[in-house]
Amino acid sequence: MKRFFIFTLLLSFVSLALLSFPIFQTKGEEEVYPGINEEDAGKFSDFEILSPKYGDVFSFEEDIDIQWKNKDTQKEYVYYVYIYFLEGQFHMGSTFTLTQDDGATIRPIEKGVVALQVYLFDKEFFWTEQRSEHTYVSEILVLGIGMDIPEYWYKRFYKEKEIEEPAPAEIPKEIVEEIEEEKQIVVKPKDAEAKKVNIPSVKVVNEPDTYDWNFPQQQDVKGAGRKSTKCRYKYIQKYNQATKIECTIPDLENLSSEIVQKETVRDILVKGNIFRDMEIVVDVYVCESSIFKPKTWFGCEEEYLETKYLNIHPYIHMNILLDDKTYYPLAYYLNVNDFTLLSQITKVNEVKKVQLDYSSFFRIQEYNIFENFKKTYDVPILEQDKNELSKPFSFPFQSAVGVSQWHGYTQYQKPHTGIDFSVAKKETLAIGSGLVVGKGWDSYYGKCLSGGNYLTVKQDNGMHTVYFHLDESFVNVGENVKKNQVIARTGNSGFWNCQPLAYHLHFELRTKRLQSTHVNPVEYIDQDWSKVLTVGYKQNPGRLSGDNPHPGS
Repeated sequence: MKRFFIFTLLLSFVSLALLSFPIFQTKGEEEVYPGINEEDAGKFSDFEILSPKYGDVFSFEEDIDIQWKNKDTQKEYVYYVYIYFLEGQFHMGSTFTLTQDDGATIRPIEKGVVALQVYLFDKEFFWTEQRSEHTYVSEILVLGIGMDIPEYWYKRFYKEKEIEEPAPAEIPKEIVEEIEEEKQIVVKPKDAEAKKVNIPSVKVVNEPDTYDWNFPQQQDVKGAGRKSTKCRYKYIQKYNQATKIECTIPDLENLSSEIVQKETVRDILVKGNIFRDMEIVVDVYVCESSIFKPKTWFGCEEEYLETKYLNIHPYIHMNILLDDKTYYPLAYYLNVNDFTLLSQITKVNEVKKVQLDYSSFFRIQEYNIFENFKKTYDVPILEQDKNELSKPFSFPFQSAVGVSQWHGYTQYQKPHTGIDFSVAKKETLAIGSGLVVGKGWDSYYGKCLSGGNYLTVKQDNGMHTVYFHLDESFVNVGENVKKNQVIARTGNSGFWNCQPLAYHLHFELRTKRLQSTHVNPVEYIDQDWSKVLTVGYKQNPGRLSGDNPHPGS
């Protein structure tokens, strides 16, 4: 009897202790990682991030030590450090950490460019329904993880303050080795002169053009052509345990591969469709225990609390397998659902089998959820039509000239939509016969981001060529031009970040009218590209990047 009395007394004390300990969330709790809050960024004056600084670049293996200062010593906060990947190798997701200290350490899982922001929750209201009314955010920091920060992302969240600004990207400031130091002349735009054309049956409208300064590709209309995945979980708060009810990662679709021979270089392109939009549904339950409910003495009684809905992009990894040997992608392109991987296989004589090693995972720390998906796909090899191997166009100059930036995913622009030829006031030629459909001054992004004087020619085969930063053009809209005809003189018109440009020609070749249809001119221009060298690459090795037909020179 005495033992039973002691056991009952101890059980009562334990039950009271459990009931008084705040282990359950209330129904008023919201997600604590809602994303980057740009509207309120930096408005909370009582909080300051001491390190890192805006624009800092870290090596991939380096931890990010974040330190901050709470200026109001009378207040205590719960901090969520939130990192969102803006750019990187398919890793378009986020990570976060919770702390009540004056700093935190985060190790990024991939190379990329990230936006960092700290959420502050007043500790007094953190577990109450008033939490959202006492939530604040810090300024937004853009950081580089194992890669430089493109100018677009650096300027995207930058706000004027007394901080040390990192050196700007060098890309538009090409050094033209052929030109000695001279005063740059800003050429004002000239009005296109009206000229009568003796082709009364053809009416040509001057089509405006624009030079895209590394701004991200525009996505399709919201919701169009997308698939989504729904994963549902049952989460028990007391045990911090989630049970999967359903979750299926969509397969990759429309996979294809192509072997491309470019002079002495062989590349493999793998293309397909990927569906990254995921809706996570979490049914949250509390687990009630009571001394007055014997059934719960050695377990609990589950009670539904609420359902949370989260939209995420999982982390994605892809590698190309050629006859079971792994080749890591040297470049990638992702536009909504369409992706392209590129790898160089110059030393591979014959490819019998192409596969794609695909893995995807996501983690939701708040609900202790982790999902991992792996699959290897067989990828069909497209046969290249021999008739397509002939190159229909000629070089835009009478002799070989140097290049300061190649087409494709270069160190400076992702992507660079054309080739920058390092020339000054040099006559440029029509690469094929066609019709002039555009001429004028590029003002799409305003005065400080302008491609200057441009000229657009629609080729007889339907492709388009565009010449930017011209000093002067010698033909007008509606005129027909012939292959190798002198049509313009190169210059340095236009501006980058309100600064005049060095002399060069930005030359684009497109399959259609829009800039998003740009292709690598090297693959279409009949020229010995071994004689077209990369200028200044010893001082600026990044100029060798991109679709360089002869890497290393």
